[in-house]
Amino acid sequence: MILAAWLGASLPAAAFAQGQYTAEELRDLGRPVTPGALALSLGGTRGSGLGDASDAAFNPATLVLGPRADAVVSLGGFRYGRQELQRTLRGVDFTDSLVPVLGGVKPIGSGAVAFRTPRFGIGVTYDAVSRLDYARDVDRVRWASAFQRLIDDREWSLDVQHQRIGAAFAAVLPGHLASVGIALHADRLRIHYEGRGSNSELLTTGTGQFFADTTLDNEAHLDVDTWNLGVTLGAMMQPHPRVDVGVRYVREPRARVDLHDWWARRDRLHQLFSDTNAFVDPPDLVTAGATVRFGRLRVVGEAGAVLAAQTFRDAVAGAPNSCPGTPVPLPSGTPGAAYDYPCWRLFTAPVAGVGLGGVAMSNGADVRIGAERAWHSGPVSWWLRGGVSREAAAVLQTFPPTDLAFVPPDGDRTWVHAGGGIRLGRTITDVGLAKWQRQYRVLIDVRLSTDRDSPSLYGSRR
Repeated sequence: MILAAWLGASLPAAAFAQGQYTAEELRDLGRPVTPGALALSLGGTRGSGLGDASDAAFNPATLVLGPRADAVVSLGGFRYGRQELQRTLRGVDFTDSLVPVLGGVKPIGSGAVAFRTPRFGIGVTYDAVSRLDYARDVDRVRWASAFQRLIDDREWSLDVQHQRIGAAFAAVLPGHLASVGIALHADRLRIHYEGRGSNSELLTTGTGQFFADTTLDNEAHLDVDTWNLGVTLGAMMQPHPRVDVGVRYVREPRARVDLHDWWARRDRLHQLFSDTNAFVDPPDLVTAGATVRFGRLRVVGEAGAVLAAQTFRDAVAGAPNSCPGTPVPLPSGTPGAAYDYPCWRLFTAPVAGVGLGGVAMSNGADVRIGAERAWHSGPVSWWLRGGVSREAAAVLQTFPPTDLAFVPPDGDRTWVHAGGGIRLGRTITDVGLAKWQRQYRVLIDVRLSTDRDSPSLYGSRR
């Protein structure tokens, strides 16, 4: 308790710096991505089904579309990027700007197999498409005035991967009124985060020269590697021979996390060890999609909500910024204090006259549309595709929003999509590309299928 009082009284900004760093660096844990190059080239959506086995991982009700059997293997790469705060001195003040920070190219891919009868469809999928991976070195001014400067020096990295193994079942209802489906997926969530650095407080003298008053070192580590079970529910109907419409709900499983952080004065006479035991809830999805056919032209679209408001879920619910910790004894001879917390304790920096600002996730929204034109010449068919998607991404909000020491990334992202495909006999090869600023995703699909289509009313639309 003495240490806590010392922290709050003498170094309020530094005391909560670790929570601020964690909030800034974990504010984007990725979002669900629809697998397959075919979907990627059409705005990142499958509308109400594209008639291949990968539909099983999207909307299981659309699994009844397509040939009697097919298999798809999809491989490619992804490079993640986002905007980061850049703060530079300007006399006794400072200026803010956002700069792009990019990760390296990482492999992604998926696979699916499906079998269909006139009334039923089953499928098995593997998906490793949703991921992000990048790192950053930070050397910047956090705050500056004529009397005080707060300087950050920090290195951190974040690696998030989702791997899903799923099984789906679909059935056409009597009278061909609609099809319904359910899919279960075992989701492996892997998060590896490391951050370390120092923050210094500099005070001015009567001569205008700044000197270091305090320097504090800090570290944070988070490792998650868990398997949990999620579910997707879907329905599809055909209000017109050229129009299919579908809806889906994706419930992603919760993962328990343990975040370890530490900070101390450079002399190590004052240290604070903290363990955060809480949860990560990947965002659920609620979407509606449609597929419209005009001869050799196919248009797909989808819109829906990304329910990410509870991504950082506390183990014990409480008021914002109110989370008392439980003291934990330290080894004999170790100076400082240690606490266990059942909550995330994500903060922005103190704001003059306002105090600490809490952070919370916001729900996002997606709107996606794509079009495909087909050509056929004897045993050969080929397609050209394009699309656009608008993601009102789920990102951390800040309270109060006037806190300039915490700048969220661009919330809305407009992706441009393109691609094509060719069919030779029973083999179809598709290529898809999506790009936003300097972030991109590329996939190549190879699909093998039977010659004969399922005689279902919801037969192949390819």
